[in-house]
Amino acid sequence: MNIAVSGASGFIGTYLIKKFSSMGWNVLTVSRDVLLNPERFEDLMQIISQSSVVISLNGASMLRRLTPKNKILLRESRIQAVGQLTNAMKQVDKKPRLFVSVSAVGIYEPGQLHSEYDIKYNDDFIGQLCREWEAEAMKANDLNIRTVVFRLGVVLGKQGGVIKKLFPLFKAGLGAIILPSSSSFPWVHISDLAYAFVFAAENENMHGVFNLAANEQTNQKHFAMAFAKALRRPLWLVMPPFVLRIIYGKGVDIITKNPFVQSVRLKEAGFNFEFSDIDEAMSDLLKKN
Repeated sequence: MNIAVSGASGFIGTYLIKKFSSMGWNVLTVSRDVLLNPERFEDLMQIISQSSVVISLNGASMLRRLTPKNKILLRESRIQAVGQLTNAMKQVDKKPRLFVSVSAVGIYEPGQLHSEYDIKYNDDFIGQLCREWEAEAMKANDLNIRTVVFRLGVVLGKQGGVIKKLFPLFKAGLGAIILPSSSSFPWVHISDLAYAFVFAAENENMHGVFNLAANEQTNQKHFAMAFAKALRRPLWLVMPPFVLRIIYGKGVDIITKNPFVQSVRLKEAGFNFEFSDIDEAMSDLLKKN
């Protein structure tokens, strides 16, 4: 099976490529230059025409100040990137059978419990960004290409993301609970994420939007406690929101104002999470440290 992966050099992309390669699947990476350079559109079309599955993982980190410049970056790194892929799929004669794109659970109204059947969306910039991002991806569906959009929780893995950023602090016994401690922390173990992508590739009945977050309803306090426990370190500090707001401005909402999420449609499709307990997930991720 030939799989084209855009955004392959990131934390998630690197892990997925190793997983796909271990299964004997042939991975074709789509570089940023090929994806966004109009002069290389034919190169992009060639990659697409050779692939039975196309995966888009593009997107600059949302944890940043929401300045006008950064808002443009967040939009272009997602909507423009996905648009280039769907445009290439439209142009080629031999189309892929599956397109998988990612979005974020930040699309939902914060503080509430949501499944894929809810329509209570977040009305701020991130919520609108996610809706436009998904709408661009679903254009592939109009081309009769089976399309899956995964709304991701916080992806937990040793090699990147929040674990890599926070590890030095927690290892030194300086980890902190981000306040408000009861705010939601939707998450998914990167191993479960990889299996979900494989599951989508192998199950023709999957199409549309799927939440990809463990069904355990975890909050900031429980996550920090699990992190410290896995490293056998104390947890005695707290991080007031205003401290992070000084650094990230309104962008801190991506940490402190999240929804609670249920992955109902994945369960209906027959997918089972290996990790639904945050303590077990953190113990697995940090067991060699």
